[in-house]
Amino acid sequence: NEWESLAHWGDVLIWRNHIYNLVINALNDFQEMLPQMHQAGYRDKAWSVNQLGAAARKQYQYNLCISSINKLYGFNRMDVQEAFVKIREQAKAYLAGGEEVITGLNLITTTNLEYFTPEHQAEIFRLKGLFHQTLGEHGAANNSFSTALTLHRQLPEGWLSWGTFNDAMYSSSGDKAYLESTAACYLQAIRFGSVRGRGMLPRLLHLLSFENDGGEVGRAMDRQTDMPLWVLVVWIPQLLMSLQRPEVVHIKRLLVQLSLAFPQALYYALRTYLLTLRETAVKPLHEYTSAARGAKTALEQAKVAEAAKQAAIASGDQTKIAETTAAASAATQTARTLQAALPEKPGEVVAFEAGREVMEAVRSKHGSLVQVLENLLTEIGSRFVPKPAERLLAVVHMLLHRCYKAPCANVAEVPASLKKELGGVCKACFSPEQVAKHGWEMQQHRDSFVRDLDPESEHFPATLGKLVEGLKGWKARL
Repeated sequence: NEWESLAHWGDVLIWRNHIYNLVINALNDFQEMLPQMHQAGYRDKAWSVNQLGAAARKQYQYNLCISSINKLYGFNRMDVQEAFVKIREQAKAYLAGGEEVITGLNLITTTNLEYFTPEHQAEIFRLKGLFHQTLGEHGAANNSFSTALTLHRQLPEGWLSWGTFNDAMYSSSGDKAYLESTAACYLQAIRFGSVRGRGMLPRLLHLLSFENDGGEVGRAMDRQTDMPLWVLVVWIPQLLMSLQRPEVVHIKRLLVQLSLAFPQALYYALRTYLLTLRETAVKPLHEYTSAARGAKTALEQAKVAEAAKQAAIASGDQTKIAETTAAASAATQTARTLQAALPEKPGEVVAFEAGREVMEAVRSKHGSLVQVLENLLTEIGSRFVPKPAERLLAVVHMLLHRCYKAPCANVAEVPASLKKELGGVCKACFSPEQVAKHGWEMQQHRDSFVRDLDPESEHFPATLGKLVEGLKGWKARL
């Protein structure tokens, strides 16, 4: 456990370090006969020291991390993998400490990369870029990140670091070129499996919503066709809400892809969204349709007037030419005016149409699954309908609330408005249709409820206080 006390780490690993020293010394005589066993001692010792340094760094003991890695090993030779881990841990400690950044940069710069794999070399250049970025050397940082990804294109942390660098540069300078690079780098980091890169999805959606005036983020997202769609599942509500914003074109494409890959994850949220939006989109859609119909009619009338004008010109009748020319000019002007006054399609309408396209994609690709989901929804709705006694209890709670809000004393007569409401409740809850529908469940309460709370009954409470007591009794009974 990396968060165990460093004293515990020290007890375990320093004892191991002592044992490894004994093993290395004991196998010195067998170096030529059993070189693999001899190297194993060095490798295990270096691993223990690096683990101690990593634990110290993660517990914010940066000086302890650097000193333990430098001093506890004590040999000139080291396995290549462990040598890389040693350099990486030291560099991270220098970066996190913030006081000896120059020393860390010198460590990276003087490292001989000849023995490392391209992936290790790329990681070292990434760390070098972070040092340059910390020192404010933006050009050198950009070059280092570029070199890292040239050496190993599938380095997720490299893409993430470069994206963070471009994001910071865009925030400070406002240069749109950095914005497109930011989106592209974040998307590549997500594509290659960076966990921290997936954490940048909210930032990416924010940039798409509020910083995409020139289409930079949208273009980057459209070019990234192989992003793993499962990372978007937890962001489905945010994606659906983005359908009402200018980025609807890009979001709709993502939702269509998501609906084909994960229909069950999207279907319920999309269905609820469309049902909610349909109510709010009715009026804007009617207004827009009426305006569009008027503009279309005016355009057709202008075409008819222009045709009549051409016929008059062909006939040579000057009187008709003058009349048709004036009519054509007036019709054309009216059509232009209506076309110019035609409003943009309301956001609710655009969102509803986009959501409906996504739903049609789900239904066309997964028709059988959609039918099963609809049946499941119907079954859930029928099974979770409140029972008659539960509905009656809700009515009693509502009536008690009305009594508490009544502007009169408990000894006063029951207000007329409350009597009227009680009468309506008795008729609605215990009508012949309700009794026939629910049978004995309503019949067992009907007579006593009507006797106690129907204003036309002889036993109806004379005062508001007695009515409250009666309602409390029914509340306890139900």
